[in-house]
Amino acid sequence: MNIKRSDFNKQKILNFAVLLFAIFPMLPNKIKGLPVVFLVLVSLIYFRKAKINFRFFLLNASLYIIYLLSFFFSNHKGAIGSLLETSLSMLCLPLVFNVLISHVRFDEGVRLKFYNLFISSTFLFAFLILFNVLIDDATIYYSNWYTNKARTIIENSAFIGQHPIYASVFFGISILFAVDILKNTQNKISNKAFYYSAILFNLFLLLFFLSKGVALALLITLFAVFFMNTKWTKKRIAFLFISVFLISCLFTFNRRMNELINIDTYKTVNTNYSTGLRVGIYKCVYGLVKDNWIIGYGPGNTQEVLNDCYASNSPVLLEKIYNSHNQYLDVLLKIGIFGLLVFLSFLIINYVKAKENKNFIVTYILIFYCIIFLIENILLRQSGVILFYFFITFFNKVDSLKHNGNATTKHL
Repeated sequence: MNIKRSDFNKQKILNFAVLLFAIFPMLPNKIKGLPVVFLVLVSLIYFRKAKINFRFFLLNASLYIIYLLSFFFSNHKGAIGSLLETSLSMLCLPLVFNVLISHVRFDEGVRLKFYNLFISSTFLFAFLILFNVLIDDATIYYSNWYTNKARTIIENSAFIGQHPIYASVFFGISILFAVDILKNTQNKISNKAFYYSAILFNLFLLLFFLSKGVALALLITLFAVFFMNTKWTKKRIAFLFISVFLISCLFTFNRRMNELINIDTYKTVNTNYSTGLRVGIYKCVYGLVKDNWIIGYGPGNTQEVLNDCYASNSPVLLEKIYNSHNQYLDVLLKIGIFGLLVFLSFLIINYVKAKENKNFIVTYILIFYCIIFLIENILLRQSGVILFYFFITFFNKVDSLKHNGNATTKHL
């Protein structure tokens, strides 16, 4: 069947809008929301009333819908308004992929282009950050000051500056993309060399900027990738033992990893130790959750009640604005047990859907993020929420035509 020129141009524009998310690591924080806006506008061209997937739209946008409803019942509309603005992609991306272009199926070629572009943009991002580290002579790293110089520079770099945890997520995702390509596609030797190099380079970056939670989340996810649907051979068992040995070495020789097994870092709340810092935060969080776990404190009140607890128990935590540092507890604090169950249902159902469709990259991404959620509120910054919701909503559509498509479905 001949494709009309107008349809071909629309397909090219939609592909471009999707691939724009692949350069996300290089976008300045102030314009990270632009790919979402552009994708929504482009998707309006494709909208068909007959092909709306309302069930998955409501599932994927459920957390945002609850936040939005709470806006009308809260006296802290300013705080909730800021949250709704930051997390707007929770609504927009499900709207795009489950409503506006629900009938469109993206094939393997779009996935591979996205992988390659994301890996390349992460490499460029890392190169610029490393260059800033090498030429910097103003940031001083003291031997008794437990904040790494490189982590300080990565956050303060002009235009592309990023919190180390979110930058580490970029590196981890690039590794998962490269692993998925090597595991599921037939590539030329030159391509394989590129992907192996990408894996080693990003592993180096994770160790260099080490965010402990992200590094451990990636290692656990890679074990899941390596042993999922595979037989336990001698080589794989040897790989497992070697990996465990190398990880154990990190706890001994790496300062930040050593914090996890250093009892002194848990005794007092000290902003120089990220583990000790979280101990103080979690004491307040658990106390607040125990007192009001049914309905929560409301999205607009949560930070205020946390600050009151910090003032009473660990005033040092008032030096900066510290959230709950746990995505699950954050949802529980804001909207109670019902909201947490809704959020967990969103994660579980998307995981089950990905498993049924053999869409392994979504399962890997969900495992990766769900572990990080234990130590960080990833969905409170655009750098975290946009990528996470894009990965879940977009990759759950990639190559899904062969699983649930039909002859009339438009295929890019």
